[in-house]
Amino acid sequence: MSVPYLAWVSAGAMIGDDIADEALGYIRVADAPASGDWIALKVSGESIDRISPPDSIIFVDRSDRNLVSNGFYVISDVEGNATYKRYRSGPMRFEPVSSNPRHETIFPDNDPIVVGRVRCTILNM
Repeated sequence: MSVPYLAWVSAGAMIGDDIADEALGYIRVADAPASGDWIALKVSGESIDRISPPDSIIFVDRSDRNLVSNGFYVISDVEGNATYKRYRSGPMRFEPVSSNPRHETIFPDNDPIVVGRVRCTILNM
C-alpha cells in the first residue's frame, strides 16, 4: 500500500504544522491494514523520542480518533497547532515520552481535535 507523506508534526509544544491533504510524496508500506485513512508524517522534536525519535516517520490512521489510554495520537487545537503525544485519562492529558524531563504534559482546556492515532514508527538508521 502507498501512504501519502504529507509533512511533519511537532513532538514538543503545540506549534503550527503543514498537515494538509496535499501529498509531498508517497511511502510504500507492506504491512499496514488496508482499512483506515493513512498518512505519514516526519517527527520534529524530542518529546516522544523514546517511542519515535526525531526524523522518524510515523503512520497515522485519521479514521481512528477514539481516545484509548496509552494510545499515541496527533492532536491539534483550533488555531491549527499540532503535536504528537501519548494519551492518558483521569484527568485527560497528553504526555511526553522522552529522555528529556523538561517536556511538559498537556492538559487540554477543551476537547482536543484528534487528527488520528499513530500506529507505527519507522526510523532509518
